[in-house]
Amino acid sequence: MTSSVFHYFSYRLVSILSIWKLPSDDKANVCRRSEGLQIRQYIDDASVSKRKENRSQSTRFEKKRET
Repeated sequence: MTSSVFHYFSYRLVSILSIWKLPSDDKANVCRRSEGLQIRQYIDDASVSKRKENRSQSTRFEKKRET
């Protein structure tokens, strides 16, 4: 347990230090890239939930048509 926690924090520290050593333009690009990935993930999650909602509505309409 403690070793996995140590490995996680050491990994995070190394990634932070590697970004810190980059030139300033690269730092901005890395930050933008990570923000873009987070935004893209949020959009993907929203589109999946929207598709599920549409699918459940379409099955409701089909059930109403049958009766």
